[in-house]
Amino acid sequence: MELKHHPEEWFFLHNFDADRVFNTIQRADYLILYYIKMEADQHPEQTIYLADLAAVMGLKITELSKAVEKLQDKGLVAWKTDREAGRTYVELSSKAVVQSSYTHLMLTSNAAAGSSSWIAAA
Repeated sequence: MELKHHPEEWFFLHNFDADRVFNTIQRADYLILYYIKMEADQHPEQTIYLADLAAVMGLKITELSKAVEKLQDKGLVAWKTDREAGRTYVELSSKAVVQSSYTHLMLTSNAAAGSSSWIAAA
């Protein structure tokens, strides 16, 4: 799965001991959850359709579908069908919000410390 390159992604990949940070969640899972949350925050009144999310992330819908299915199996998202629109959509579960918040806290704590050595020393 290849994502679009964003400055945040570069910063994240080059400034953190990602293996240590992501010992509880896979990087790809976190990025998908991040994009779902970002879309929900930017468009709170809209449903996050899978095809639209794939376009925003620069992924094929088939790739994203497989990843979302795994996230659903882990209890991190709900993948539902909008029968009126004839499309599927995703929502974050409360478990995903807690997991993402924990991972985000670790990332921001590391950024506040100013170096990746903070996590290595923890």
